[in-house]
Amino acid sequence: MTKEQIFEKLIKKAEKNGFDMKPFLPAFPSKQITKKKWIKVLMGQKERIWFGSNFAKTIWGKKLIGVNIDKYLDPDGLRATIGTAGAYIEFILPAWQFHLQQLVVLSEKNKWEYLKKFV
Repeated sequence: MTKEQIFEKLIKKAEKNGFDMKPFLPAFPSKQITKKKWIKVLMGQKERIWFGSNFAKTIWGKKLIGVNIDKYLDPDGLRATIGTAGAYIEFILPAWQFHLQQLVVLSEKNKWEYLKKFV
């Protein structure tokens, strides 16, 4: 699947779930521009679209998910603990926020692979 196909499917999914694309489109759209060209226009704004909370909410939802910091050990293998009991820190985040955090640290190529899982 190409980047454009992934992006187009994400846009369709987001719009189906209530995302408004109007702010990202030219004020006076030409009827002669094909859908393929619109995708190219939007691709130029992909990061502005991806990293917007409204878009992310329509792709990943608002369901709360737990993220255990034990999965993210530092290079020495030390993990963050709370108090003397040694309990693991767990973050509770909305799914959209978790996925944005994952996306922001990825390389360009890996961003597309990550997003491909959600189309």
